[in-house]
Amino acid sequence: MAPRRIAAGVTAALACERGGVSVLVGLTVPALLIVAGLAADFTRAAALRERMQTAADGAVREVVRGADAAQITAYVQAVLAPALARTGGGAADSPTILVTGTGTAAASVQISATYQTPFGVFRAAAGQPPTMTVSATQRAFCTASGTRWVPVSQACPAGQSGMVTFDREERLTCPSPTSEPDWAETGTVQNYASSCADG
Repeated sequence: MAPRRIAAGVTAALACERGGVSVLVGLTVPALLIVAGLAADFTRAAALRERMQTAADGAVREVVRGADAAQITAYVQAVLAPALARTGGGAADSPTILVTGTGTAAASVQISATYQTPFGVFRAAAGQPPTMTVSATQRAFCTASGTRWVPVSQACPAGQSGMVTFDREERLTCPSPTSEPDWAETGTVQNYASSCADG
């Protein structure tokens, strides 16, 4: 009788353990699927964002040159078409393009696209719209130009008294394509005068 009872106890324990594993698998698999779906969503969103940045970088050059809104829209749609096709979303076919400062150094292009994510059903189940919006903005490339003359006064070399005065030429330059314009010396001077004398 004792061996039978022991065998029955072992069998019951094994059955109980199998049930625990089933519950564990039942809880883990959906969680893993949700994580994988969200990872795929965000990977596609990152690829779309990168493509949008490329489109914005190119479009802003055209804006600075004076391209109108229709030309910019056509350019952006052509650049984004491959990325939007891969997202599989309907709303992404019509990105929103905001252009400001046409023909000026202060121009900018902002692009927004909303698309149906492949695994959006998970967010829909959570009560959120199954869409994701990404945008990219690029400031205009610096197109600064111009010169100015700056009056300069300097002390004489050591051992001398008096002053040295002159006008220094500076040119408006762009340290980098998207930086603010800055004045830089050209090395040219005019109206040089020195009152230096041995002290």
